[in-house]
Amino acid sequence: MSPQLCWPGTSVDGLKERQSWREDASIMEVVQCRTFEQGNAWLQEWIQEELSQGESWQRQYEALLERQTGLCSSLQAKSLTSLEQKNRARQKELEESQEALQECRSRRCQHRLHVHKQEKENQRMAESVTELEKKVSKQRRKQESGKDLLEEMRTEGSRLKRHLSTWEAECEAENERIREELHRNKTLLEDGVMEAQLEADICLPGRALWTAWRLLWALAKALLLLLFLTVVFHGFGFSGWPCPGPNSAPLLYIQPKAPSAARRHLRSRSPRRRAQPGRPRSPPCALGAAQGGQRLPACQPASPPTPPAGSGTRSPLPFGSEAMPGPPASPPARPTTPGAMLRLLLLCAALAARPAQGGISCYDDAGQPVDWFIVYKLPKSHHRGPAEGMRYMYLDGHTQGWAEGRSLMNTTEGAVGRTLQQLYSEAPRRQEKESAYVLYNDEPPRESTFSKGHTKGVILLDGTQGFWLLHSTPHFPDLQTNYSWPRSALLNGQSFLCVTFPYHQFKEIGRQLLFTDPLVYDYRVDGTFAQDLPALLNASKGCHVQQEPWNSSVALTSLEGKEFVSFAKFDLFGDDLYSGWLAQALASDLYVEFWHRSRGILPSNCSGPFRVYNVEAVAFPEPGPTFSTMVDHSKWCVATKSDPGWTCVGDMNRNHAEEWRGGGTLCCQDPAVWKAFYALVHKYADCRGAGEAPWEG
Repeated sequence: MSPQLCWPGTSVDGLKERQSWREDASIMEVVQCRTFEQGNAWLQEWIQEELSQGESWQRQYEALLERQTGLCSSLQAKSLTSLEQKNRARQKELEESQEALQECRSRRCQHRLHVHKQEKENQRMAESVTELEKKVSKQRRKQESGKDLLEEMRTEGSRLKRHLSTWEAECEAENERIREELHRNKTLLEDGVMEAQLEADICLPGRALWTAWRLLWALAKALLLLLFLTVVFHGFGFSGWPCPGPNSAPLLYIQPKAPSAARRHLRSRSPRRRAQPGRPRSPPCALGAAQGGQRLPACQPASPPTPPAGSGTRSPLPFGSEAMPGPPASPPARPTTPGAMLRLLLLCAALAARPAQGGISCYDDAGQPVDWFIVYKLPKSHHRGPAEGMRYMYLDGHTQGWAEGRSLMNTTEGAVGRTLQQLYSEAPRRQEKESAYVLYNDEPPRESTFSKGHTKGVILLDGTQGFWLLHSTPHFPDLQTNYSWPRSALLNGQSFLCVTFPYHQFKEIGRQLLFTDPLVYDYRVDGTFAQDLPALLNASKGCHVQQEPWNSSVALTSLEGKEFVSFAKFDLFGDDLYSGWLAQALASDLYVEFWHRSRGILPSNCSGPFRVYNVEAVAFPEPGPTFSTMVDHSKWCVATKSDPGWTCVGDMNRNHAEEWRGGGTLCCQDPAVWKAFYALVHKYADCRGAGEAPWEG
């Protein structure tokens, strides 16, 4: 304890708290208040305390120095390591930069070599271009000379055409004279047979009379057959039969004689109606007259009337005839010998045995003409070959259900190929006035346009009949090449409906095309067809309806009497074909199959009195395939019930864009067709979700 100070209650600790004695002058007074010994002890104690405090501070200072030394050594070691790492990184970057620089120099050298090589190539190309320009200039000179030669050939061709027209008119007049002569000979022969019959009745009684009558009747039938075949032979203008001159002798001439009393008696018992000798015969393609007084659209002027026969204009050649260089010289008249008659009879028999040329029609897989057929081209599996994308199912009035196609879509052995082969092979050989065709497709071959109506089809007809093929295949068919199947149509399913119609039905079909507004990429409608079918011609030229109504339905009858109904709408109709019109017109709910990969798909519609459901999956009967509508480009719909049992095949999808595009469909009421299409509906989307289509037995 510290000694007590002079002041009561004061200690040395209290003085420490205030001030050091060396700095305070009053400390001596405090020391004087104590004894010397006490003061000396207090000073020693205080000195000891200060020394111990100094040693403590010395130890703390040494510890701080040691810590500082350790920190300095540690800091120095760390700084060297990071610097060495940075140095190595910089050296590595420097090496990489040197390598990149070396590579850049090598590339630059190669580029210089390439530029030099390219300059040489450009020089060589310039020389080639110069040579080609010389060749083109030479070719142009040849082309100019060829144009002159072509103009001369055209002039010569026009002269030959005029000469041929004159010769054809003369030949037609001579044919008419021969027909009249044959008719007169036939009449005289019948009179002779009747007279012989009467004389035989008078002179030959009993069995001899019967035998004579049989012989005379057999001879009359043979001669009548010969005369009939000769008339047919000349009427169709077979190219192997030369056209006789105006002064040539008839093929078979029977000298007329004055009618006897017996002949007059027979005529009074069996009167006959004679043909009018001066009555002109209509040419084969002049079937139907122009619609006089019918108003045509603004883009089609009225066609001039057909000049009458004998007016000096060119008359159409009969089907199968061939042009000759000129009228042959008139052979001298000679009597008909038995040998010549026999040869003529054999030739006529061979001609009669030759199959007659049929009209334009739909054809089945076997090559037989049919009234109608439906083809469903199947989608291609991704792991199968290209041939798998050309298989199809076939349906017509004889199959009574789906049958596997006998061939592939890219051959002319199938129904579609056989039908369109008439357009490829037969039509080019026909006279222009004997056939007409219209090809339309909103995606025509070799183009990628999406304009006008969303409709695809082929029309081909002659003067008596033709077919209308509705389909869903883009870029098909292409007349600039042989018949083929487009590669773009291999993957997805497609639908085809072909119907054979009589000639007069194409007037209504042409009017329907004015509503669908098709994109026609090839057509030929001229001559008599242009006069008889003005609507078909106007639709081929791009005309369309100009005023309401914007939709049209018409009943069509096929060649064999099957009833169809065509529905067509113009773009200003502004609504879905199926939910906006077809379901109400057919008075039936519908399952609709269409291309589901288009934009703005319309959902199933249950807002009206009749519902329209989108088909989502199609399944053919076993062993047929099952596929999604995402790989099916076909367009068809079928009633949900067998009564009324409608089935339609056309070219319209259900989306917002096609509400404002033209298009249509062709419908029929056939139990077999309805059952075949109804069985295809494997899955559909109702107005709440997906459902399975029920099956009615």
